[in-house]
Amino acid sequence: MSDFESAGDLKKWKNRESILEQSSDHATEGSHSGKAIFFGGVQTSNVMMEDFLEDNPQFGNWAGFNQLKFDVYNAGGDSERLILKIKDSNDRAWQRNITVAPGQNTEVKIYIEELKGSIDPSRIRQFNLFRWQPANEAAFYLDNLRLIPEGATEKTGGPAETRKETKSDTQIAGANKFLFDAQNIAFGLGTETSIERVFLEPNKFRGKPTDAVEISMARNEYESAQAVIYAKEGIEKVSIEKSDLTADIAGKTFKIDKSNIRCYHVGYVKTRKPGYSVSYVGWWPDPLEEKPFFHIKENTLQPIWIEVYAPEDLPTGEYTGNITVKFGDSKSKDIKLKVKVWDFALPEETHLKTAFDFYYGRMKRMYPQKEGEDAEGYGARLSELQMKYYIDMIKHRIMPIFNFDIEDAFFAKDIKVYLKNGLSAFAIGQYGGSFDNNWPKDPGGLEKLTEVYREYARVLKAAGLMDKAYIYTYDEPKYGEPHVDEVTKMIHKADLNLKNMVCLSSLSNPDKYPGWGDDIDIWCVRNVVFNEKMADVYKKKGKDIWLYVSGPEPPYPTLVIDYPAMAYRIIPWQCWKYGIKGYLYWCVNFWNENPWQNPMNTKWEQNGNGLLYYPGEKGPVTSIRLEVTRDGLEDYEYLYLLEQRIKEIETKGRGSTNSAILAKAKRLLNIDSSIVESMSDYTKDAETIYNRRRDIAETIEALDKILATQAQPAKTTTQEKKDVQAVEDFSKPIEVASGKSFGDYGQLTFELYRGGTFIIDKNPGFALQRSDNYRDVALIRSTNPLPKTYKVSAVVGDIDYDLSKIEGLRPDTEYAEGPMDENGCYLLAITDEAPTGHHTNDWWHQHRKVCIDVDNNVWGTGMPHPIFMVYFDKKNKLVSFSGKFGRWQGNWARAIMYEPHKWYKVEIKKTENEFILSVYDDKGSLLKTGTIELGNIWNEDGKHPDYLVIGDPHENYYQGSLKIKAISVPVVTDEKA
Repeated sequence: MSDFESAGDLKKWKNRESILEQSSDHATEGSHSGKAIFFGGVQTSNVMMEDFLEDNPQFGNWAGFNQLKFDVYNAGGDSERLILKIKDSNDRAWQRNITVAPGQNTEVKIYIEELKGSIDPSRIRQFNLFRWQPANEAAFYLDNLRLIPEGATEKTGGPAETRKETKSDTQIAGANKFLFDAQNIAFGLGTETSIERVFLEPNKFRGKPTDAVEISMARNEYESAQAVIYAKEGIEKVSIEKSDLTADIAGKTFKIDKSNIRCYHVGYVKTRKPGYSVSYVGWWPDPLEEKPFFHIKENTLQPIWIEVYAPEDLPTGEYTGNITVKFGDSKSKDIKLKVKVWDFALPEETHLKTAFDFYYGRMKRMYPQKEGEDAEGYGARLSELQMKYYIDMIKHRIMPIFNFDIEDAFFAKDIKVYLKNGLSAFAIGQYGGSFDNNWPKDPGGLEKLTEVYREYARVLKAAGLMDKAYIYTYDEPKYGEPHVDEVTKMIHKADLNLKNMVCLSSLSNPDKYPGWGDDIDIWCVRNVVFNEKMADVYKKKGKDIWLYVSGPEPPYPTLVIDYPAMAYRIIPWQCWKYGIKGYLYWCVNFWNENPWQNPMNTKWEQNGNGLLYYPGEKGPVTSIRLEVTRDGLEDYEYLYLLEQRIKEIETKGRGSTNSAILAKAKRLLNIDSSIVESMSDYTKDAETIYNRRRDIAETIEALDKILATQAQPAKTTTQEKKDVQAVEDFSKPIEVASGKSFGDYGQLTFELYRGGTFIIDKNPGFALQRSDNYRDVALIRSTNPLPKTYKVSAVVGDIDYDLSKIEGLRPDTEYAEGPMDENGCYLLAITDEAPTGHHTNDWWHQHRKVCIDVDNNVWGTGMPHPIFMVYFDKKNKLVSFSGKFGRWQGNWARAIMYEPHKWYKVEIKKTENEFILSVYDDKGSLLKTGTIELGNIWNEDGKHPDYLVIGDPHENYYQGSLKIKAISVPVVTDEKA
């Protein structure tokens, strides 16, 4: 197509922000090359073949060829990245990143088959080689752009010494692509990433001939790769054995237990010709099963999907071990497995909201009633299977839509199980898009539902679940449909905090229907009609944008079987790029018939649309599509963590001294066109994603080191404090009365309501704070506001607020809220107002600044026996200190686990710049400490004073007891205050 041997060959090319000229240097075919100088400091610098292909369509028809190849020499001293984009006459694009090592020729090879899932190889109109936002100028030498027919053998032209034989030159076809050894010449090994499909035919294999699998991952992450077995002869009995993975770290041996490694047999389903363009019709790899034994047919491939989970408490390091493949009873081969664990953990919560529906009604098709099984037993078996699917979905970070009836007795029981496993979003109610938009059409019928949703809101608030809940209010209505407005307004009339989510096939200009949709909180739109500018209009109105993926329309990504795996992984990257907050998919188990036998499960001529699970006898059988989808959602968490680290660096004022790494971090957050250019144009190159993940991970680690090593001491005033520190040691009897101050300086006051008690016994030397039921109150507070800077502390022990103390789940007639299976107390807290009079948690949730507290809870956060260190930010959102990872985070995390019968000292110190929260053991050794700048704290504005609080303050929560040996508080008079 182009060899640059004549000056006329340059006319085939166009260049923008670049220079392309003939050169006699670094030629690989003939005696000349094309020297391309790409400018720096521009948006895009490129050289492209475009007009030539349009004017000579015979050169744009690549359908009859096997490969596209060309050679590129990097004249610089560093590795450089070029981006290759190929477009067809319908303006659809395929793209790959090319990393070019310095000072050598690199042969670039593209299989034409790779293009078929994205573009039409018979109608190519653009070959575009470019650099995106390059900082500096760079020079490359291009040569020998050629198309290779099927089965052709190339002659090597040009000076032999200038051609570098690459690994790909030796991977021609069949067995040459695999690693054999002398003992096992009948079968070879190769490896492949989790983003590439491995078909049965050896000549389609694009992986590496090696017996070593390498994986990089964070803690609390699942990551996968494929080991591929090539069998020259049929093998009847193949089995897999795993070893622990071990690492020597600081003289100690740590391990990833083999129970955290899954080795799936990759199964194949036979696709049918769909209504969309695909690269291949036939046997596609998709179902993943753990099998004790399997067989491999002669001259075929068998991938093994190796999945590793890194536990949260795992030290960073490189862990190694083996996966042993046994062929029959006498032969075996070890696959080396190396796992690099980064020094950070992915959050338990999934920050890209997900909503994937599960159709309970489809279960009976694949799990029929057994002979002799009564109706009750059958129902129980289906319910058990359903929960297995739900939990597996949550473990894959795809949240079932659920549509909980919160007033149902099963809600309080089931939700705890799902929350414990990581549930981060769910729908409520028995009306809406999941039920064919079954809302009452008459106003009176809608009005009757107002109280139902009002009660839902009460329960969600009491359980602290409002931020996870939404209502799937309507599915694909016409824009401007009046009934949608009536329903969404009714729900907001019930409670403004309830979130309406509506799926629409497009986003229209809101000026077309003024006022319509004002009560839609979440606008969920199809990826094929997403419009960035229109989405920004709705974001400015305070709306969230979600994305849903419906029927496939190439080249838009979707979740059908016969698509490149990159389509599944890229969707969360697209969501991050465009500020999309959620991701919805219509069904994961649309089993119209047995998907093992026919994956074309819908009337729409699509293979696997609405089908991410295969029905196994004992429960869910996962799929490649589901595993890669989770990988993409975990990629999103990498981006989320990087953004959080950037914010923390800037909040603490450390950006100016770390500007270079901070600038790099911000660049990594920007999903540029090398990864995503649009909803239909994104990278097809696996290495592009892996390289970006690695860069993000290394940058998170670098920012964590800055945060750990450059903590600046708080500024303090030079003036010595003259206030006396009063210590009440409870060694003498005290007359207890509600509202009465006590102590040598009267600095502390009891607040007792509804039978709350304090017992002061001089013999054991402690005060016993006791709440006999969840409606009483027994607390100690500071009598006067605390001074501008201070230190308060308490010595506490025998904490007896276990879940067994709770008397009930539901509120009585006088109180709107109840304990909802939580139990605890404040060990030490600072409020912005004196807590006097009767208060439920509604009051407390508006007046807390910082807390060290106990909250035993069936929701699973930090259980059992957690002590939390928390503060409330400028929006009154909770931020807690993770004792495991030593940092603040925007969700519940345990600081330490207390032992009920031990004593602890808890301390809150306030300087002119920050709060410092600390917990010590009974010997005075510091267990955990966390620092928060005052500028981040709720109502820390100079107008709201500080008060100390200890005990059980909630009139509708908590019952139990707490022993207090001593409280230390500064002496402040009313005049000083």
